[in-house]
Amino acid sequence: MKDYLDFLFRQLNDDKVIFCHGKKNNLATQLGEIKQIIFSLAHFLSQQKTTSITLYCDNIYHFYIGFFSALITNKSIILPPNNTCGVFEDISNNEDIETLHFDEQRQCFCFNKKPIDLNTNDLFENKINDCLFIADIIFFTSGSTGKPKKITKKFNHLVNEVNILNHFFNLDKELMVTSSVHHQHLYGFIFYFLWPSLMGRPIYSQRIELSEELAQLSDINHQFIFISSPALLSRLTFEEDLSKITCFSAGSLLKNEVAQELLKYLKLTVNEILGSSETGIIAWRQQLNNPLWQCFDDVQISQNKDLTLRVYADSFIEPFIDTDDVIKLIKPNQFILQGRKGRIVKLEDKRLSLTELEDRLKHHPWIDDCYALKLEKSREYIGIFIVLSPSGKQQKEHLSTLAFNNTLRHFLSHWFEKILLPKSFRYGDEIPVNAQSKIDREAILQLFMG
Repeated sequence: MKDYLDFLFRQLNDDKVIFCHGKKNNLATQLGEIKQIIFSLAHFLSQQKTTSITLYCDNIYHFYIGFFSALITNKSIILPPNNTCGVFEDISNNEDIETLHFDEQRQCFCFNKKPIDLNTNDLFENKINDCLFIADIIFFTSGSTGKPKKITKKFNHLVNEVNILNHFFNLDKELMVTSSVHHQHLYGFIFYFLWPSLMGRPIYSQRIELSEELAQLSDINHQFIFISSPALLSRLTFEEDLSKITCFSAGSLLKNEVAQELLKYLKLTVNEILGSSETGIIAWRQQLNNPLWQCFDDVQISQNKDLTLRVYADSFIEPFIDTDDVIKLIKPNQFILQGRKGRIVKLEDKRLSLTELEDRLKHHPWIDDCYALKLEKSREYIGIFIVLSPSGKQQKEHLSTLAFNNTLRHFLSHWFEKILLPKSFRYGDEIPVNAQSKIDREAILQLFMG
């Protein structure tokens, strides 16, 4: 496993381009140049008594430097999902934490908010050892309480995921990697940062946030790897041949109609990844070729009595991890996703699948997308947030709000009892999502609080 970090300690590939910068992709950073900064920062960190460092860098170039500097000095690395004060308060748990970040205004690394004077004459000279691979890398995901939930991984387990992905997809090592997702979250960390870093692929440092940014990049580079999510893929508005681009998507399911439009207008086939912060990668599919999810190597699954997915992997501390994903098991390593366990609710002793209600309503010509949730004031009831189709927007202008909502309730009454029909409706241009491209339930809930 030591071979994976040899690139930091050997000089054979110091002229290799590791980062590409700039909108025209015409600025480059070579490995030898970035190693000088890493070893200088590592020397500083090795003088600090702390055993763990909280690292946040918005740009992946600075993150690359900060992460490997902390790793080779045998520090546990804590990766907050963002740099808000509230998140840092939550993860610190009222204890002092040592922070490393890059200050964009001062253009320097800071330790506990104080600028670090990096002297390139003071370089970290220790050699790699096995301790690096059992270092704790700590992520945070949204917990059931809304506060960040701590997820601890060993670095060697993350390297093992890279190894699985590398053998499974067998991609050209010279392909540049770009992304619309953030590297502080596990999906972005593995696919945008660690996988290309350990394979020596060049990384495009500017995150893609707009449709036109991807269009501009594809005009310059016709072949690269794009790490994305349904949130951005559903907003791509240009037409071009992107058939040579290898695209990955995770965070939530890619709608079938979006997958079809991407193939029709962009000739883009999307590799969907199923996983979680707890389990890591689980399965993969290209839904237009095969709707079934196929497990990755070294991942085994089974189905619980409540039809939910149970995952087994050598990297787990526990024998297995149970998920809230309801599945239909087709083969020992293939399955169909059928929604989330937590989306089965009860109203006056009657069970309702919120996923089924949403799926039924999405077949109405007025509806483009929707999200249902159980609410409670004096009694429990169903609320639904709706994104209208063009024809739905036209009808809403001509009908009263009550008549419009009642039309939708009547449509749903073909399948659901009266008590289970939505009683409260909200409308918007798109379903709110968080930084990980997961539906932001709390943001939707606030819309019903007035």
